[in-house]
Amino acid sequence: MKITASSDLPPIDLVALVKMLGDDAVLVQMIITKFRAEIAGDIAALGELVASGDPEPIRGLAHRLKGTCGNAQAMPISNVA
Repeated sequence: MKITASSDLPPIDLVALVKMLGDDAVLVQMIITKFRAEIAGDIAALGELVASGDPEPIRGLAHRLKGTCGNAQAMPISNVA
């Protein structure tokens, strides 16, 4: 499977996120802030897991990333995970 990135898509679909959260601007900001913090830690952890060479923890983290990104409407990242 070939993975490609599209620069035409924003990392987070804000329109979809706002709609999903009922136009609650405070909640949208809270989700984005939490997402940014979690994704930074997950990316660092993924680098360490890749260096270890064990595929099982990588699969687990990728699965969690897919869900986290999907919930935040970050579909380009979710699709890669």
